[in-house]
Amino acid sequence: MNITIAIPQMGTDLFRKYMKSKYVRSIERAGAEVRWIELEDTSCAVAEALACDGLLLPGGADIELSFYGEKRDEKCGKPNELRDKSEFEIYGAFVKTEK
Repeated sequence: MNITIAIPQMGTDLFRKYMKSKYVRSIERAGAEVRWIELEDTSCAVAEALACDGLLLPGGADIELSFYGEKRDEKCGKPNELRDKSEFEIYGAFVKTEK
């Protein structure tokens, strides 16, 4: 039985490519495979992720504070709104299925 781990796409800059390769190597060493989830269409991303056995949400930019009812502070980095919205929905779907 192949175990598949969903990971939302993180971006294409050099640091992200480096981190992506580290995640993939670690997951493959554990005997599973990775399915990268594109985030442009959130409902499609949720469906693709739910087809997997597990979910890895890697770190990234600061989360949009409006999700928590807070205002942006000048010390915060620029959030990735697409990742924030999509990853919250993917995570919520995984929780509902008890995966």
